[in-house]
Amino acid sequence: MSHPSHEALKRFLSGDEATPGDGDVARHLLPDCAVCSEVVLSWWANAGRADAGAAGGTGAAQDEARYDELFVRMLSEVKRLEAVVVAERREAARLLPRLLQQPLERQLILVGNSRQYGTAAVCERLLEASYAQRHDDPSKSEALAQVAVAASSRLDPVRYGDALVHDLKGRCWTYLANARRVLGDFTGAKAALATAWSLLADGTGSPLDEAFWWEVETSLRSARQEPVESARCVGRAIALYRRIGDRHLLGRALILQGMVWGYAEDFCREIVLVRIGLQLMDPDRDARVALSGWHNLCWALHHVGEERQALAALARARPVYLRLGPRSLLLRFQWLEGTIAASLHRDEQAEGCLREAREGFIQLGVAIEAAEVSLDLASLLCRQGRTAEVRRLAVEMIAIFESMGIREEALAAFILLRQAAERDRVTEALLQQLGSRLREPKARG
Repeated sequence: MSHPSHEALKRFLSGDEATPGDGDVARHLLPDCAVCSEVVLSWWANAGRADAGAAGGTGAAQDEARYDELFVRMLSEVKRLEAVVVAERREAARLLPRLLQQPLERQLILVGNSRQYGTAAVCERLLEASYAQRHDDPSKSEALAQVAVAASSRLDPVRYGDALVHDLKGRCWTYLANARRVLGDFTGAKAALATAWSLLADGTGSPLDEAFWWEVETSLRSARQEPVESARCVGRAIALYRRIGDRHLLGRALILQGMVWGYAEDFCREIVLVRIGLQLMDPDRDARVALSGWHNLCWALHHVGEERQALAALARARPVYLRLGPRSLLLRFQWLEGTIAASLHRDEQAEGCLREAREGFIQLGVAIEAAEVSLDLASLLCRQGRTAEVRRLAVEMIAIFESMGIREEALAAFILLRQAAERDRVTEALLQQLGSRLREPKARG
């Protein structure tokens, strides 16, 4: 078998835009070629300083020298503050539980008026808590990031040095931007990122802080449907993580890069990048990213018609979902499994998964997801000629929506489905039309 050259593999995986020959590389990599996967994995996993310099010429060599200087400077700063931070962390563990019991307004007042909260350890713990809540409770995530920003304003430049203070302030504003992005406040996220960048520019030049800034910028541009800029931004993050040599963070960024290509409907490239990212990252360090990676990998395989690969990936992902996933994600796992099983005409398996997912979403009060799963179930029943059951399903969902006060589009969709079932006129085309109506306000991912 003829394998793509190393150069072709690198161009395919790290390019900001599609190039001639990408299709051949994609078709070769899609079945998960073991030889090429090993080549690509070793390339990503090794922080190749010499490789970067050789590939990029004078500009890359200058970047290498700049980052070498930054690393030396950062190491000296870390050693100087190591003992201080250990003591600060003990104090932060004592202070924060009492602080976070207060309303947000009170928290901001307390932090703004007391120097005891103005430490690097307090900022660090608040940011960790903010990041952990970004999906389960985005509003709380934003509030924690706001408190971190307030705490960073109290940092003592004499104690830490001006450059590190700017690093910490910039990091806090980056996390605030990320929380606002998840909430859908794109204007606020953009403003926070601009503030963060201006602060980081006066800092130590920390590649970790810069790389995470590029990750958030990538996600924001993706949410604003700017695929070209998204690909460019995530490429900057990946280059920095490769130089740092952190496999986990590199894997996380590669999963993000895969999602960027998925938004552009280049599912083959998404599949390859997410596969590699999942191999590199540690799921215990960021369970939600790992689960998101597995989910997107399976959906992408489904999109390109690789249903058996998708089911195999689901089987590998199942232990991760069961060990790390909250119930809402486990229900999405069942939904995805049912969708893929239906594509393979494994009707009994598909129906069981879809019914369980539907009931779970109803119990959680997540009505739109319950509606979407119900339409997938209706499609399966329709294919089997079980029109009476489709009608009962529609009647039941109408009652549920009316009790929950759900939006008019969802209610109208199931009224139309009930009427079509009563006339024995339920078709795949109608179900697809109703599904599109439900999903219109939602973005992929």
